[in-house]
Order: sequence, then C-alpha cells, then structure tokens
Amino acid sequence: MGYVVLKGLNMDLLTAEIGIAILDEKYRNKGYGPLAFKRLIIYAFQELNIQTIGGVILLSNNRSINMFKNLGFVVREIMYKSWPMPNGDLADMVLMELKNDSITRQK
Repeated sequence: MGYVVLKGLNMDLLTAEIGIAILDEKYRNKGYGPLAFKRLIIYAFQELNIQTIGGVILLSNNRSINMFKNLGFVVREIMYKSWPMPNGDLADMVLMELKNDSITRQK
C-alpha cells in the first residue's frame, strides 16, 4: 500500500525528518496520508520528545505541500535545482518544518 516513515532521527538535536509514499493508486486520496502523519507527529512529539519535524518535498508536488501545510508545517526554504531526477535534471525542493511548540500553541 505505502508507507510513512520518521527518518533521520537525531536525538542530540531532537529533530527528525518525515516522508510519505502511497504507492498503490487505489489507496490515494482517501485520507490515509494525513491520518498516518497526524499519528506519527503525535508519537514523535509526545513519546520521543522531538522538537522539530522536517519534510522535503518536490516543489511541483502541490498536493503534498498542501497536506503538510494543513498539518501545520511551514515553508522554511526553497532549494532550487537540488534533487537529481532519474532523467538527469535537477528538481526544485521545498523544506517544510513543524515545531513541537507550534502544536502546543494550537491546542
């Protein structure tokens, strides 16, 4: 079906990177991505005491960018021509972050 992963965990800095892929198209657009992200974010902040979660997304992937924004992530940086694509081109990426204290303020 797909996966959501908390990777790049750095306990010294209390940061982690999050990513998602729903590989089977029949499971896309059903709300599984945001649901899985919400659960992983809660676990990372409450159980692992992570303070910052980051995600790097293709700038052309508006659906993922909007999902991250709807979950409270903010754009930190646009990295132009930073990701090598299979055809040899370099794609633009956007770095988004969610801070633990921003969730606390939203409650």
